Amino acid sequence: MSKFRTSKKIRASKLAVDEKIFNRAKGESKEDVANRILVELKKFDFYKANKLIYELGANKKLPKSLTNIFSADNRYRHQNITHAISAENHIYWLIGILTANADLLRSFNQCRQSLNCKILKGDAASALSKLDEIDELSLSWWSTEIRLHITKELQKKDTKELLQNLSNEIPNIDYSGWTFDLSLISESNSIDVYVNVITSRLREIRTSGVESAIAAGEINSCANLPISYDVSRRPSLSGTYAYRHESIIDQYVLLVTLISELSARKETIPPDVREYLLDLARRTDGIEVINILEPNNAPDTFVASLLDLYTGGDYKSVIGEITESIASESVRTFGLIELYARSIAYAPSAKRDASFFDFLAGELHQILQLAPKSIEKIWVFGKGC
Repeated sequence: MSKFRTSKKIRASKLAVDEKIFNRAKGESKEDVANRILVELKKFDFYKANKLIYELGANKKLPKSLTNIFSADNRYRHQNITHAISAENHIYWLIGILTANADLLRSFNQCRQSLNCKILKGDAASALSKLDEIDELSLSWWSTEIRLHITKELQKKDTKELLQNLSNEIPNIDYSGWTFDLSLISESNSIDVYVNVITSRLREIRTSGVESAIAAGEINSCANLPISYDVSRRPSLSGTYAYRHESIIDQYVLLVTLISELSARKETIPPDVREYLLDLARRTDGIEVINILEPNNAPDTFVASLLDLYTGGDYKSVIGEITESIASESVRTFGLIELYARSIAYAPSAKRDASFFDFLAGELHQILQLAPKSIEKIWVFGKGC
C-alpha cells in the first residue's frame, strides 16, 4: 500500500465514511473490499480523523479478515493493517472493531464469568468445556494460557503435551515467543525463572533506543507481569498497536488490562476514548471497564450482609455463606477472597469445601501471616485468578 498523498488541502471535518466502500462489486473478492477499506483507513489516519477511524472499524459490514476473529482454518490469516494505521491512532480502530463485534465479546464475557466460577469451584472438566465455548467464538492465546493453568493447577497434570500440540495447530507461523513464555509459566515451579527472563528481555529492549520496540515492551509487561515486578513501565494507549496481529479476544483482554493500569496510575484517558470505551463496556457487559470509568462503591446486599457478620465476629457464618455461594457458582463471591481468608484466621475449625477458592484463600491467609515463600504465593493471584 503506497504512502497516502493528496494535492488538495482537506480538513478532517469535511471527511466522512462512505458506506459504498463496504459493498462488493461484481468480480471483486473479499480481499478487494478489505483493501479498499484500508485505503480509506490510511486517509483517515493521515488526517487524524479519529472519529472516522472509530466509525470505520465499528461498521457491521467490516470484512472478517479485518476483525481478527480466528478459527482453526484462518488463524493469523488476516489483513495486515500495519501500513494503514499509526500506533497513535490505533486505539480508535481497535475500539471500533471491538464495538462492531460486541455480541461476540458479550458472549466471551458471559463465558468468562462462568469459567471463573467453575475454576474457583475447582471443577476442571466444566472449566475446560467452557474454554471450548470461548474457542468457538475465537481462538486466542488467553484461552491457551488459562487452559495450561487449569491443567497444571486443578488437574495436576503435565502440560508438555498441550504445548507440543500447538505446533500442529498453527502451521507455517512463527509463534515461538508465545510458546516459550507459556512453557516458562507451565513447566517451572518457581516464578523467578519466568520473571527473570521477562525482565531481562525488557531491560534489553529499553536500552535499544528503538521507540516502537520499547512501546511494545511496555505493553507486553503490562499484559504479562504484575506491576510490582516492573514498577518503571509506562504503557500507553498507543501500545495496543503491538497486538494488532493478535486475536480479537487477546486484543480485548489487553485493552481491559491496560485501562485498569492507566486508571490505577491516575493517568488521563482522552474524553472521546473514554466515551467509546464506556459504550463498548455497556454493549459487552464489560463490568471491569464500567467499574473503572464509572466506579460504584456501594456494596450489594450480599456483600453488606457478610461485612456485618464479619464485623460482628461471626466468622464461621462468613465462611459458610461464601462456601455456599462458591458451590452454587455465584459471581457474588468475586472479590471476597480476602474476607474469607481473614475469617479462616479467626475460625480455623470452620467447615470448608475443598474448592480452588478455598485453596487460594489458604494461600492468601499464609501471605497475610507473612509466611515463607509469600512472594511465590502472591504469583498465584497474579497468574492464576
